[in-house]
This record gives sequence, structure tokens and C-alpha cells, in this order.
Amino acid sequence: MSMARVQVLPEVLAHKIAAGEIVERPASVVKELLENSLDAQSTKIVIEADNGGTSRILIRDDGVGMSPEDARTAFKHHATSKISTFDDLLRLSTLGFRGEALPSIASVSRMRLRTVARSDDGGQEPRPGTEIVFEGGNLRSESEIAWPAGTEVTVEDLFFNVPARRKFLKSIPTELTHVTRQIMSYALACPNVEFQFTHQKRGVIEATRSNDLGERVYQLFGQDFLANLVELDYSNDTVRIHGFTSLPHEQRSSAGSQFLYVNGRSVSDRVLTRAIRDSYQDLIPASVYPVVILFVELDPTEIDVNVHPRKTEIRFRNSSPVYTGICQAIERALVQGKASFSALSRSIPGSQLQPMFGKERPWDIQTPAGHPFPDRY
Repeated sequence: MSMARVQVLPEVLAHKIAAGEIVERPASVVKELLENSLDAQSTKIVIEADNGGTSRILIRDDGVGMSPEDARTAFKHHATSKISTFDDLLRLSTLGFRGEALPSIASVSRMRLRTVARSDDGGQEPRPGTEIVFEGGNLRSESEIAWPAGTEVTVEDLFFNVPARRKFLKSIPTELTHVTRQIMSYALACPNVEFQFTHQKRGVIEATRSNDLGERVYQLFGQDFLANLVELDYSNDTVRIHGFTSLPHEQRSSAGSQFLYVNGRSVSDRVLTRAIRDSYQDLIPASVYPVVILFVELDPTEIDVNVHPRKTEIRFRNSSPVYTGICQAIERALVQGKASFSALSRSIPGSQLQPMFGKERPWDIQTPAGHPFPDRY
């Protein structure tokens, strides 16, 4: 009698494989934890990292927090407060929804969560907090602690138990570039939230709360950068487009200078990138890219966000109005900025390509006067 060749994988191995779909590098950890913080109605998020996030990542927020029971349940696969039925995916308003972030990260790191639930009635009576410690997916301890507010998650020694994955991590500057860009992406999407990011105890990003996207762009990139952008503001019966796009002379050698969002979710989508490329095809060489900070808003039932484990890909029910809306928004913005561009082009000898993010380090960008990146790492 032959032995069965098809076997159920051990639970620990299955969890490591599942984590590989979500946790690719330190920036993936930052992405998942930031989404949890933002979904928890946080108004201030503090991020700390060491060695590009490979040895330590800490994210602390002032959100609603979790009760002891919810904190325990959050480490179970497919446990979430975001949805309860499949139909909820059709009107999703949160960034997370799968309930995979915490257990996936915990399975490939040493992880500590500290949290306390915000009082429902706004009372001042302190509630006991909860601390839960995992190592390689195994629960090490759970205890009651005094915790002021919100949630703090510390992730150390990422991929310590998956050496094959750890050896594929890039250099510290490269991993730091990805982490920095990830934080910038959420900071742009949520100007009403304060972001503080330090690496090796040196400040990298300090963005105070603002109701204005332009102010947030200034906080992250500086006045000279903002001066070369024109505002996008367009809507039709189906879609609203807003944000910023660059004048034709403001070019980059990679698409890393494009921040694209659909209903507040950072995405990588061919419809959006094709619309941007087509809008500039007669204005800039095919080998370069404009700077774009693009927000697309439409009925949640018109998109499917449940396409990829990392939630960066979406599918439009009808992409035509989106494509047309982006093209018209960019065309109108560039026409309105044409006079400014003509004046500027006479004083600029030629386009100088300087990638915002690519192989170059994030400190190639200048932040507001007196705060260049080089001194902050």
C-alpha cells in the first residue's frame, strides 16, 4: 500500500508561507502597522527604526486601542473588526480588512504589543492595558500593564527564523529608502494625522497635523518642490480627481515620484499610470516621469480591493471614467499652469533628472530650509 503524498502542512510552516505573501521586507511591516493605526482613528503616529527596520521597528499611536480580549484575538489569522460579511468588501472604508497583519508579522519576528482600549464614554478612569509578546509565532507572555493610551507595536529581528528570506533583504540604506517612502505615502494620504519618524534616533520625518494637502507636501519635500506642482481638481458624475501634478520641466528618472491613491488607499494600478503617461506623452520624453500626487475618489462599490494579499492592487468595475477623468484633470491643470511654466522654462537651462526614490537614497531630496536629509540619518 503506497503512502499518501499529499499532506497537510504543519501549522508553523503554513503560517511562515502565508507571512511571505504579506511581509516582504521592513517596509511591509511598516505598511501593515500604519494601516492598523490609521484604522484605529489615530491622530498622531510615532515610528522608530534601527538598521533600516531589519533589527527594530516601533510604531506607537493614540488610537482607540484594544481590550485584552481583542488584543488576544488580533493575533489569530483572519480575525478582524473591519468586516463581518463578504458584502462588506463592496463598501469598504478601512485600509485593512483581512485580519492577517499581526499574526503574519508575529510569525517571522519577535513582536511585542502594548495597548489599552479607549473609554467609550470618555471617562477619565484609567483602564488596565495589555502586553502580549510573540516570538516566531509562539506566544511567550501576556500580562496586564499600565498603558496611557493607544497601541504600541515593536517588531525586532525580522525574519530571524526564516534565514532564506532574511538573506534577500537589501542594504540598510535601501531598506530605509523603502520604509521612508512608505511612511511618506501615508503621510500624504492623511495630512490630518501627525507623523514622526526617527532612524537610529535621528529625525527623518516630522509632519504636523494639517487640513491642507499642500502644507503636507511642503512639510515632506519643501517649498521649491511644491512650487513646481500644479493643483488637480476635477470631478464628473462618476469620479473625483484631486492632488498635484508637476509642470513638464519637473521630471524624474523613475516612477517612484508618483503617489497614487484610490479612496485613500495607496495603489499601484495600470489604469492610473497609463492615464498619467498618456497625459504627458507630448510634453516630456518617454524615458522620464512627472511628479504626481493623485487622489481618485469614487463609489466603493465600483472597485474591488480584494485582489492581492498586499492590498496594493485594485480592479475597477469600469475603468473608462477613471482614465478619462485623470487625463482631463491633468490637462486642465497643465493648461492653467502653462504661463508659469513658460516663465520658468526661460530661466532653466535644461531638465535635470533627479530620481526621488529609486537606487538613490532618500536624503537626495531636500526638505524645508534647514532640514536636509543628510544630517538626519
